[in-house]
Amino acid sequence: MSTRSMIAKDYGNKIKAIYCHWDGYPDGVGYTLLENFNSYEKAINLIAFGDASDINGTTAVFYNSWREGEDWKHTKPRQYTSEQAYEESCDEDYAYLFKDGKWYVKKCWSDEDSDWKAVEEVI
Repeated sequence: MSTRSMIAKDYGNKIKAIYCHWDGYPDGVGYTLLENFNSYEKAINLIAFGDASDINGTTAVFYNSWREGEDWKHTKPRQYTSEQAYEESCDEDYAYLFKDGKWYVKKCWSDEDSDWKAVEEVI
C-alpha cells in the first residue's frame, strides 16, 4: 500500500503543489526533502516537473517520464491561493510545504497531530 503525499512550495502570494504516490511518510519523502531538496531552487525544480511516482535520494520519478499517455494537464503542479486552500485540498496521507527556507509536514485527515511541524523535528 502506498503512503501518498502532497509536496508544495510557498511563493508568498500562491502555493504550488505536486502529488507523490510512494513513501509519503516523514521517514520517507520527508527525509528525502530535508536531505536533498533543502533549498529554494531545489524545491522549485522538484515541483516544476509535476506529479511523481516516487522521490528517493536525489532522484524523482515523474509520471510524465514513464507513464505513456500521461497528460501534462493532469500531472502539472496545482496552484493554491493560500496555505489554508492547500491544506483543505489535501486528500493524501501527508502534506509537505517548503516555506521560509524550511520543510514542514502535517498529517492530513487526522484530528491528532494535524499542525504544521518542521520535518527535522518529526523524523
